[in-house]
Amino acid sequence: MRSKISILLSLFVAMSCSNLNSESLNDSTDGVDVLVTTDSFPEVIDLSTVADSIEIPPVLLLTRAVASSNDLLVAHDVGSKDTLFRVFNSTNGKYLGGFGYTGPGPLDFEFQVVLPLSISMQGDTLQASDEKTHRAFLIDSKAALKEGKLKSTHVSLLDRVSFPKDLTPLSRAVLIGNTTLYGVKDAGVEKHLYAYNLESKEVEQLFDFPDFRPSVPATANGSLYMSDFALSTDGRKAVFVYRYFPVIRIYNFDKLDYTEINYASQNEQLKNIETYPDEGYIIDRDMYKYYGSVEITDERIYASYHEYQYVIENGERRTNWAKEYRELHVFDLSGKPLQKIILPKPFVRFTISPDDKLLYFTKPDIEDQLFYYKLK
Repeated sequence: MRSKISILLSLFVAMSCSNLNSESLNDSTDGVDVLVTTDSFPEVIDLSTVADSIEIPPVLLLTRAVASSNDLLVAHDVGSKDTLFRVFNSTNGKYLGGFGYTGPGPLDFEFQVVLPLSISMQGDTLQASDEKTHRAFLIDSKAALKEGKLKSTHVSLLDRVSFPKDLTPLSRAVLIGNTTLYGVKDAGVEKHLYAYNLESKEVEQLFDFPDFRPSVPATANGSLYMSDFALSTDGRKAVFVYRYFPVIRIYNFDKLDYTEINYASQNEQLKNIETYPDEGYIIDRDMYKYYGSVEITDERIYASYHEYQYVIENGERRTNWAKEYRELHVFDLSGKPLQKIILPKPFVRFTISPDDKLLYFTKPDIEDQLFYYKLK
């Protein structure tokens, strides 16, 4: 039997808020609900007053993704005319160099369309995908920092994996070890995660979708439960954060169970959710959005939260913000809340150093600065 620990982080401003999500988000699995107030976040940090910054040349114009090791920060910046990935010294912001190019391939360093959600760092290994191929690059950070610039000899291709036809396109792809590629597909899927074994060439689907809205056809599950996910470096845990539900699930590969975190949002998701005629996608008009992206380190989970909805008024689309600022909800790997970090507005991308010491983020209104905060 699948087990679940459901942790409800409640925003009890008044007792009337207590019925926001506790019933609607529990699915039919057995488990225990533990009610915890926001005092369970031992620390609340407002980065609009305490974050520092370092000047970065050249400026980051249109940053779509950032990822970091303990020594380097890599930005995928579509504003760059030379390379796809630009590498900086994470301590002083010095630009070391770039690599990767736009093109049809099949050269190792050429990408058709880089998928921003596929970009991640594990140690000195950078992973990235386009719609058909996943690549893992080893960046020699010690050599690059010693010489003060990134040379072609400092970047080498570790793995190049072409997606099988039935997995194209595969988004948010992550290669664990040298054997298994994980990723998701957004429509016509039965479960959350695809696992592609590079040796056996077998494809397996893992982890059932939630059942928060049973009235929605199962064919739309990939759309209804749209999520971002992150895998632990040892490949034993997968963390999913949901766009249309204020929920985080921490899946355990060994026991095939999960821990569920239900965050008590200011607004409950719509009860009645419609689909398009082919029932493959939901109609998200007026629906609330909650979690955006997530990162996992060896000790912590960092989930980006920004509650809002799009509404149509007088024929025009308007954003209705429940929270003016985006937040990072920080948990340990068991789901215990640790910190709530309020991010400054406007805010674009964030990444965490693998040792949990530094939070980096960028702002679209200040292009020549890389912002950071010392977490510990």
